Amino acid sequence: MYSILFAALARLAGFAIGGFLLFRFTPLNDKHLQPVLGLTMNVLLPIYFVRNFIVGWASAEGAGYPFMVGFFAGSIFFLFFQMGLGRLLSPLAVSEKAHRRDFILLFAFQNAGYVALPIMESFAPPELMIFMFFWIFGFNILFWTLTISLLNSDKAAFTFKVSGPLVGILIGFSLSVFGLDKPLYDFADTVLTLPAKLSMDLILVALGGILALIPKGSFKFRKDYLFFVIVKLLLYPLLMLAILYPLHPTWIPESLLVPMKLALILQAAVPPSTNLMIATKKYGTEQQVAYIAGGEIVTYLASVLTMPIVLIISFYFLFS
Repeated sequence: MYSILFAALARLAGFAIGGFLLFRFTPLNDKHLQPVLGLTMNVLLPIYFVRNFIVGWASAEGAGYPFMVGFFAGSIFFLFFQMGLGRLLSPLAVSEKAHRRDFILLFAFQNAGYVALPIMESFAPPELMIFMFFWIFGFNILFWTLTISLLNSDKAAFTFKVSGPLVGILIGFSLSVFGLDKPLYDFADTVLTLPAKLSMDLILVALGGILALIPKGSFKFRKDYLFFVIVKLLLYPLLMLAILYPLHPTWIPESLLVPMKLALILQAAVPPSTNLMIATKKYGTEQQVAYIAGGEIVTYLASVLTMPIVLIISFYFLFS
């Protein structure tokens, strides 16, 4: 499991470092980064979601509707809970009021897929991985609607903006619900697979490019980040363990119970979403980009230590 953890983090770091080097040490600049962001947001990410719905729908449908709905709703509850907790903690963690919403974004939106799913594959049965498809579905619907509103920190009202990823989610879901996933399966599994995979890699390259183009004087280590590492990456997942440990609902099969608990603890322990950096660059200000970029750098470095600690403790209690 730990080799998978480090492999997932190494892949993320490799593409991000590649993007950083590309935009830091070549004539490429923000003018060249914008088309990369546009291609990722408006073309490749929508293809990614459409492809995953078509390819994964039949297996998820066969695994059982109650768990499908439960994981979808659970993801939404989980995000709102983290958002509320982040809002509660932000005055304690962040002295600058201008960055409190940015702190909430870092706290609320975890890396639900890129880091968490490869690790889950080391302990989760196949049906749980299928249910996580709906967890990611709920996560992405909220992410691509709420982040845009929260990034507009000068506006108190909710702001809704249709984004490319949200359009892809709705198209993929609609095609699957109306039974068009089956005739489109071969097309999605062959033609759409390459651009879907490319979207994940290009997101990380764009992340590195965003970091490279931040003025050197804009980044500074803040106590906010240290607070985040201690509370969000260590204490919070261990609190999740304490809450889940005594629960033994009879309606959950024994073979799924412990892996489901571990999956929830893992979702609590992973660092912030890499997509958050992309959304911030697209819809936020340069000050927000600098703050969130700094938070992501610190938390990803710290997670190399915090995630194994949390997982080792969780494995010890849940399997003892």
